[in-house]
Amino acid sequence: MRKDILESITEHLMTGIKPNFADIARRYNCDYRTVKRYYDLGKEKTLEEASK
Repeated sequence: MRKDILESITEHLMTGIKPNFADIARRYNCDYRTVKRYYDLGKEKTLEEASK
């Protein structure tokens, strides 16, 4: 699990702003779909519960 991406997404979730996935992906050198996955899972309770 990428904690750096998760922290960035958490900031956006707390402010209620939808993040720019491509921009965050460039900052953390990953794919935008990875960022989107963490965003979608961040809305749910925990990542572990979402994977079950």
